[in-house]
Amino acid sequence: MKIISGKFKGKKLISSTNNKIRPTSSRAKELIFSTLHSILKKKELYIENLNILDCFCGSGALGLESISRGCRKVYFLDKSIESINITKKNCKAINVEKFAVFLNLDFRDINLPPIEVDLFFLDPPYNHFVISNVLETLRNLKLIKKGSIGIVELPKKKNIESFEGYNIIKEKKVSNSLFYFIQKD
Repeated sequence: MKIISGKFKGKKLISSTNNKIRPTSSRAKELIFSTLHSILKKKELYIENLNILDCFCGSGALGLESISRGCRKVYFLDKSIESINITKKNCKAINVEKFAVFLNLDFRDINLPPIEVDLFFLDPPYNHFVISNVLETLRNLKLIKKGSIGIVELPKKKNIESFEGYNIIKEKKVSNSLFYFIQKD
């Protein structure tokens, strides 16, 4: 697993030996970030100005890719201490800890620090969460501000026609994954 673009292009990342953590493939990252670039450009937004939430961060691959591309800050959120530790090691390996905040908490934890992000990645363990409930919780905890853009990864067989409180911008498929690009109303 490697960073595919930006300042740290080609840097290897540590991934878990735990099969519960699904690292995002290079092909999927390429699709995510090329689509995201197009969306941001149309909205006259720049990744360099964005605070990002990598929710269910796993190895931190999506947040680290964002840091490599110059984002302002990434909040890595995962209740798994293994995931947070792997993410910390990956950040330390490329010396980007100053751009990272590590939150070893459940996304439903009301003790989350007050943050508002411009962009979020949501890649929960497949079939463990109802996405609409996760989005509602993030909205209720005021982590996601109006106009924020999100990328939600689901299994390819799980189409969702709408997300309450969010508009679907694009839908893309890669391998066994389905990606929704959404924006908060």
